[in-house]
Amino acid sequence: MKYFARYISVERKIDDGNYYISDRKDIFQNKNGTRPYNGDKKVNLFLCSRDIQFGDNAYSPRNGFYKFGYHENSYRNESIKVMGLISPGAIWIKEGDEFEEQDIDEVCDLDIDTLPRIFKILCPTCKTFH
Repeated sequence: MKYFARYISVERKIDDGNYYISDRKDIFQNKNGTRPYNGDKKVNLFLCSRDIQFGDNAYSPRNGFYKFGYHENSYRNESIKVMGLISPGAIWIKEGDEFEEQDIDEVCDLDIDTLPRIFKILCPTCKTFH
């Protein structure tokens, strides 16, 4: 199964070092105490898949985050399965990068819906998970 990296906006305050999306849909990193505009939203880099099954955590631009299957099936084409957050140590990863299953390692295997799952990705240079 193929996985990919995707920036998705989250409802949080934008702090120094965080990434955010502008109203023009450009991704920036908040550096040196710059102030984002009111329309800017914080984003996190998520590991995603197109293999969506009933009950999976999903995301679509129209619905935001939701459990797949509790909305109309017409959203399937625009929805993606959200696996969890990509580890902040994987600094080489850009939106759209694709990964195979053997390139991914889950940091915490807890099955608790309130905690985000975090995934380390295999570095192509040093061959370790970050």
